[in-house]
Amino acid sequence: MGSGTVEGTDYSAPAPLQNPALSTAHKEFLKSRGLRINEAKTKVSKATDGFDFLGWRFRVNSRGVFKSTPSSENYADIKAKVKATQELWCNHGSSSEKD
Repeated sequence: MGSGTVEGTDYSAPAPLQNPALSTAHKEFLKSRGLRINEAKTKVSKATDGFDFLGWRFRVNSRGVFKSTPSSENYADIKAKVKATQELWCNHGSSSEKD
């Protein structure tokens, strides 16, 4: 299994938004469902390169296994929230002992 291939599927085909016919087909498919592509924000990439979506990092590794993990930004946010919660509880415990 080579790079860009998952169980016989070749992901190295031209990106859909770079092909006007496919782009129109995608736009029509989404339009019929009340959706649209924001071309300024849309980036087409290989699944093996990975992409971030809604706080998660999605990618297919070299063995063809699909992985989803929190994105770096989402992980940092989670870590900050845990730290804030720990500080809140530590400060709450020490202030109640003084009263």
